[in-house]
Amino acid sequence: MRFDRIVNKPFISVLLLLAALSAIGCSRSAGRNAVSGTVTLDGKPLENGAISFSPAPGEKGPSSGSSINNGEFTIAKKQGLPAGKYVVVIRTSKLSGRMLRDPETGKSYPETVSVRFREGETLEATVSDDGTNRFEFQLNTAR
Repeated sequence: MRFDRIVNKPFISVLLLLAALSAIGCSRSAGRNAVSGTVTLDGKPLENGAISFSPAPGEKGPSSGSSINNGEFTIAKKQGLPAGKYVVVIRTSKLSGRMLRDPETGKSYPETVSVRFREGETLEATVSDDGTNRFEFQLNTAR
């Protein structure tokens, strides 16, 4: 029995159509967008830290993040985010002014502590497929 008699032209056409439709669907769901922006703390660019974007409650999709250097962050399109709403978390630390001693080595090093931001500062961002997706986050330290 020959293969061309088993598989007819309509069957092949349906297979090609399904393959094309699934490729179109995958490209839409995989569409990522570059994201960038600035972060200030008490009105000054944040020297260093980390920023992460996680899907907001009820949203689906990947999370992504970047380091913050001199108040700037960039997430390239390859690691970027699909369009949607995101909860943003920013972390940084600062020197406490104290020195700590490692009991095993006897060496001293400066202590760093996490910076706490003012209560109630929930950060959100909406990423779009047709926007610049540049965000500005202005933070204030907790007092």
